[in-house]
Amino acid sequence: MRSIVLNWKQSISEGGIGALMVFTLVGLLLLGVLFQTVHNRTDYEFKNRINPRWENAIMVWIQHGYFKHGGLFFSKPGDADPAPEASGNSTMTFVQVNHLLQRIHVWLTGEPSSRLTAIHNQFFTMIASLILGLLAMRLTLSLGVPPWQSLLLGIGTQTVFQTFPINLGVIWDISSPNTATAFMLLFLLLEERVYTKGDSPKLQFFRGLVIFLLFYTDVITSWFFILSYIMIRILTAPKGFNFSIVFRVYVIPILIAYGFYTCQILLVKFNFPEMVFEKSVGQVLSRTGFDGETIYYLNHMDLLHDRWLLHLPSWRTLFYLGSLALIVAIVFAQLNKKYQIQQTILLAGLGMYIPLTFFLSEAVVIHPYNFDQQIAWAMILALFALLPAWLEKYNHFSGIFILFASLAAFAMSGLQLLSYWLHIPPWLVI
Repeated sequence: MRSIVLNWKQSISEGGIGALMVFTLVGLLLLGVLFQTVHNRTDYEFKNRINPRWENAIMVWIQHGYFKHGGLFFSKPGDADPAPEASGNSTMTFVQVNHLLQRIHVWLTGEPSSRLTAIHNQFFTMIASLILGLLAMRLTLSLGVPPWQSLLLGIGTQTVFQTFPINLGVIWDISSPNTATAFMLLFLLLEERVYTKGDSPKLQFFRGLVIFLLFYTDVITSWFFILSYIMIRILTAPKGFNFSIVFRVYVIPILIAYGFYTCQILLVKFNFPEMVFEKSVGQVLSRTGFDGETIYYLNHMDLLHDRWLLHLPSWRTLFYLGSLALIVAIVFAQLNKKYQIQQTILLAGLGMYIPLTFFLSEAVVIHPYNFDQQIAWAMILALFALLPAWLEKYNHFSGIFILFASLAAFAMSGLQLLSYWLHIPPWLVI
C-alpha cells in the first residue's frame, strides 16, 4: 500500500498520470462550482438562450438518419426540400459527443436536453483548461520549481483559463475553433514531452492522432497553427527540425482527415444528388474583408474594439498584463537556451493567432468568442505560471512569487466570474 502511495506521489511530482488526475479532479470541481453559481440557470433559459442550430442538426441526424446526412450540418432533412442545401464548411466533429449524449437522452425521454448541451459545451473548455494546467506544471518543473509549487502554478493557470469569460460564454454556443484549442494544447503537451524525454514511436503515433483530430475538427485554424509551429521549430530549435517525422506525424494524419471529410461529402451527394453545399470562395473573402462589405467590419483597427463580444465582458486588463508577461517570458527563454521549449510553445500561440488575425481579420473581429481563447491561453500561461517561475528561479526559489501568482490567479478568477455574472445575469422566470 505504501509503495502505491509513493508511486502516485512520484507520478504527481513529475507531472505524470498522477498530476493529470489531480488536474482532472480540479477541473470537475470547478465545473461543479460553475453550475452552482454563474451557470445556475433554469431549463427554460437553457432552452431559449442556447443557440439551437447544433441541436437542430443533431435532431435531423437522430430522426432522419446520421449516415444519410453524412454527419454534416442540415437545418432540416435533406429530402424535405426539392433544392436541399447543406453546410460544407465543417465536419461537425465538435458536436459528435453531444450527438451521442442526445441520442441516449432522446431514447430515454423522447426529447433532447438543452441542459445536457450546456454541460457538454463547458466540458470541452474544462478539458482544454486542465491540459493547459498540466502543461504549465511541466514547464515550470523544468525551471527547477519544487513539484508542489509547480502543481500550484498549474492549478492557478487552469482556474484562470476555465473561468475566462470567452470560455464561460461557450456554454451558449460552441464552435469548431473552441474545440480545436484543446487539441492544440494537447499537441504542445506531447511536444514538451518529446523535448524533455526524447521522441519515440508511441509519441509519434499520439502526436499524429492529435493532428488528425485537430484538422478533422477545424481545418482553417489548424493550418495556421501547424504551419506556424513548423516554421518556429525550423527557425528556433537548437538541434534543428527533424524533417524525417513530417510524413508520419503531419502529412499522413492530415490526408486521412481530408479523406474522412471527402467521404462525408460523397455520402451526402450520393443520397441527395441535387444537394448544393454552402461553400464558396466568396465566403472566404468575406472573412478577410476583401469582399468590400463594411456593415460589420471596416479595417484592422476594428480589432482594437470589443463591440462584437455581444454580452460577454471585455478582457483587456488580462490582455495587457498577459502580453507583457508573454514578452518577458520569451526573452528569459531566449537568454537561456536550455529552456527553448518554453519559447517554442509561447510563440506557437502567437504564430497562429497573429497571421490568423490579419488574414481572416473580419472573422476575428465579428466572432471574437471563437478566436480570443486561442491567444488567451498563451498569455495566461505566461502571466500565471512561467513569469512567476522565472522570478522564483532568479530569487533562489523563495516561494514568494508562487504565493503572489496563486493569489493573483484566485483574484482574477473571481473577477472574471463576477464580471460574467453581471454581463449575463440569469433570466428570472417563474
